[in-house]
Amino acid sequence: MRVSPAPSVDEALITAPSSIQGVLGVPRIAVGGAPMAVGRLRRRTAPPMLDCLTCALPKEDAQHAPMIGVICDALLVAWAEWLTSESKKSAFESLAASAGISTEAVLVSRGFRENDEVDFEALSRGAGLCTHTARLPSALLAATARVARPELTEYDREHAEALIEALRALDAPPMESDAQTAKAPKRDPWAAPIKGFGQ
Repeated sequence: MRVSPAPSVDEALITAPSSIQGVLGVPRIAVGGAPMAVGRLRRRTAPPMLDCLTCALPKEDAQHAPMIGVICDALLVAWAEWLTSESKKSAFESLAASAGISTEAVLVSRGFRENDEVDFEALSRGAGLCTHTARLPSALLAATARVARPELTEYDREHAEALIEALRALDAPPMESDAQTAKAPKRDPWAAPIKGFGQ
């Protein structure tokens, strides 16, 4: 099953495209027919950003995280298919995400990696906080693992399969050298002598 991306996923809150909401079973709020969960994909920001993941259900509701997950999947499909159409198949990992307390676990379950540092000055520039970064191998492994879960609902399984198909169409990221992957040692603030202390 293929999931078509939304016609425009820039600067607007979206759910899974309306053409597939019935297939995916995304519920809607009874009053006004508003979507139960929404998210935003901004392709033209630097870096591209997935943010505004939110759900109308209380955070304590058992369906809160699954609904956020469905929206996250829809946005990742839209991102992957847009990269393919733009001949940018190697740029999947340029996607950043802004996580909150209730959405961090969902992003990690979709293959995002927490950033070591967060640029809090982005808030003063009117930009979002880049707390996580997409990782293609992790996203593919996570979607494949979800498909294998027997308790997965039909719409979630179909969406995970669509995500796998979209991710497999992308180019694998380049291998990082040992120098790139090696982390700088953490600085011990007590290791250096403090001027005027004990003198």
